[in-house]
Amino acid sequence: MVNYIKVGNESVFGTHVSTTGINVSDISVDVDRSLLVEENIDNYIASTAYGGPLKINGSFEGNIRPKQLELILKAFMGDATGPYTFGVPTSMSIDIGEELMNQEMDCVGCGISKLSMTFAAKEFATFSCDWFAKNYSLTTFSEPTITAEDPAVFYNASLSIGGTPSTEIKEVTIEMDRKLDDDNFVLGDYTIHRLARTGVTSVTGTITFAETSFDEYRRAITGTTSGTAVDANNTVGSAALTITCTTMAGVTSLTLSLPVSVYGKGGKKISKVSEIEKVVDFTATGSGVTFTVAA
Repeated sequence: MVNYIKVGNESVFGTHVSTTGINVSDISVDVDRSLLVEENIDNYIASTAYGGPLKINGSFEGNIRPKQLELILKAFMGDATGPYTFGVPTSMSIDIGEELMNQEMDCVGCGISKLSMTFAAKEFATFSCDWFAKNYSLTTFSEPTITAEDPAVFYNASLSIGGTPSTEIKEVTIEMDRKLDDDNFVLGDYTIHRLARTGVTSVTGTITFAETSFDEYRRAITGTTSGTAVDANNTVGSAALTITCTTMAGVTSLTLSLPVSVYGKGGKKISKVSEIEKVVDFTATGSGVTFTVAA
């Protein structure tokens, strides 16, 4: 194994736990010492510099493997047992291994601030996470054994609208932001104090429809699937959306339910004689957003 990432769910914020390897395609991590630079009137340049708040942040992305993703969902959703609904976010330990230098960077008190997913025709289904950490230590390279699991692919992914699977979808994107505060510091400590939130969680997304689809685009711009204009009450359209992934054997492996998805924008682009793609933006509301991972 060349490089790796391992993740685990902490029971105590900032205390490292045993971690498990997952498959990803890209990892990034930055350590910012946030220097406190002293400027005085008696010199042309800074007099001195001291360590400031320790800010560690990064991201990782890869193809969706539901069982591997489950560890991340537990922390991001703040729910220890599935099906996963929104609760108080919890922390993770994230270990990043670099073979050439025989080093592992063990990050603790990690908050998963954002989780994005993309389901696009002709592609693997993918995810990406933004995270930040309380602290870290450098240890010895210790490669994990990653449990084999097939990634989700586009022909095993589907979107249901109002309970009916659609055959007119080119792409679906989901972006979830827990609004975690990565600047939460207190006196007496240069590390992140705890996982705190700065606002309500946002769940937004886009659906790209094929040219042969019109009803949902009409719902987005008029409020209903039969509307011809925005009505006097300025009604907005909404639908229950469900994304489902299955294994190569056809068994359901992951479900994301968005029971109330309010359409906020509808657009289309006509270019020469190419297919017209219609894009609908939506925002999920209410408390019913749920991830289900098959056992």
